[in-house]
Amino acid sequence: MNGQLIQGQELINQFVDFLPTTNQAPVNTPILLNIQPRTGPLDKKDISAHIKNKLPELFTDIPMLMGEKWRDLYNGDISAYDNDDSRADIALAGYLARRGLNPDEIDQVMRTSPRYRPKWEESREHSNWLHETIAKVFNQTDKLEVKIHNTFNNPNRPEIEYDIEQYKPTYFAGGMPPRTFAGPTIHGSLKLYPLRALTAVVALGAVGKTSLLIGHACHIAAGKPWNNQPIVQRKVIYFSVEETKEELTRKFSAITQNWSDEERQRVSENLLLVPLLGQDARLVTNERGSYQGSGMAERMIGIAREFDLKDGVIILDHMQGFASGDLNSSETATAICREANKIAEKTGAAVVFAAHISKANIKATSIEQGFAVGSLAFENALRQMVGIITMSEEDAKKYGITQDHRQYSRLEVPKNSYGPSDGGILSSATVN
Repeated sequence: MNGQLIQGQELINQFVDFLPTTNQAPVNTPILLNIQPRTGPLDKKDISAHIKNKLPELFTDIPMLMGEKWRDLYNGDISAYDNDDSRADIALAGYLARRGLNPDEIDQVMRTSPRYRPKWEESREHSNWLHETIAKVFNQTDKLEVKIHNTFNNPNRPEIEYDIEQYKPTYFAGGMPPRTFAGPTIHGSLKLYPLRALTAVVALGAVGKTSLLIGHACHIAAGKPWNNQPIVQRKVIYFSVEETKEELTRKFSAITQNWSDEERQRVSENLLLVPLLGQDARLVTNERGSYQGSGMAERMIGIAREFDLKDGVIILDHMQGFASGDLNSSETATAICREANKIAEKTGAAVVFAAHISKANIKATSIEQGFAVGSLAFENALRQMVGIITMSEEDAKKYGITQDHRQYSRLEVPKNSYGPSDGGILSSATVN
C-alpha cells in the first residue's frame, strides 16, 4: 500500500459524474417533463443542429480529450458499468442532462444511440421504460404520469392506500433488542453513531472534526479498536464538500501511517472517500419557499447499494454544503434532516453530519442545546449530538493538567436518544 485509497474509485467517479458543477443548474431541479410521443430508434439526421452542436463528442468524430468515454457509451460500450444495461441507461441520460438537454431532447438523442433496445418501449404504470429512466435523472418519477405526454398518460392517479395492519403495535416479550451503534466507545457505555439514525459532530473550524471523523471512518472500516475499545468492522462512505481527493488521501495517509499493511488494506476495501468540492451536493432545493428533495439522497443511496453498504456509516462533511436556504430556518433544517433520514432508512446506516458551532457558542465552556449552527429543528431531528470544544481552564485544573490546556479538547454528548449522555477528555493528538 502506498497510502492511497484505490478500491472503489470507479464507483466514486461514476457517482461524481452524475453531479452538476456549481456553475450548472442542478440536474434534479424540478422541471416540466414534456416528452413528445415517439417510439423506436431515430436516425441521427433527424436530430436538430441545435442539439448536435451541444454534443460534438457524440455527433462528430473529432477526438475529444474529455468526452471519449461518453462517446464509447453512446456507441454501445457498457463495460464501464459491468455490462449492466440499466446502469448504462441512467449514466447516459444523466450525462445528457448535465450537457444541458431537456427531457424531450434526451429522449431523441438516446433513440439515435446504437444502444437502443426494445425494452425502452416496455409499458410502465403511466409511461415506458425510457421515459421513467429520464424521469429518474430529473427526480420527477412521482409526477411522471401528469408531465409526460404519451398514450399511457393517466391524470386520475388514485390516492395512496395505507396498510392499516402494519401500524398496529407489536409486543416483544422481554423487550426489543438494544439499539446498535456503529462508532467507537468513548468511555463506559457511551457509544457513537446509532444505526438508522442521525448524528451530528459539532465543533469550531480547525478543531479537527474532519480528521476525527476520517479517523473514526478508518477504524470502523478496518474493524480496528479505537481508544482500546473494540469496533465491529463495517463499510463507510465519506462525502466531503470541502476537501479534494488529494487532501482526503493526505489525511488518510497521516491517520494510518503507523498501521500495518493488512489494516490499511481492510480500510481500502471498506471505505470510500468521495470529494464533492465544486459539485452541487445539496440534499434539497428551495423553489419559492417550497423545499423538495434534490435527488442527492437517492444518489447516495445508490452508491451505498453499489458498494454493498448495509448497516454501515455514511458521513456528510459538512452540513452547510448539503443545505439549501437559510440554516436558521426551521423549514431548511427539517428538509435536510428528512432527506438524511431517508438515507438512514434505506441503507440502515448511521448518517453523521459534521457541523459548525453557532456564533453564540464560539467561546462555550460546556455543550448545551443550541450548540450547533442553525435552527434548533436540526438538533431536534438528531438522535445523537456530539460536541467538541477546547478544554477550559476549569477542566484543566480539575484533571490536573499543568501544560497548555488548549492542547486538549473536551468531547461531550449532550443528546443521546439511545444511551447515556456524558463527556470525556480527548488529547489534540487523538482528535487530529
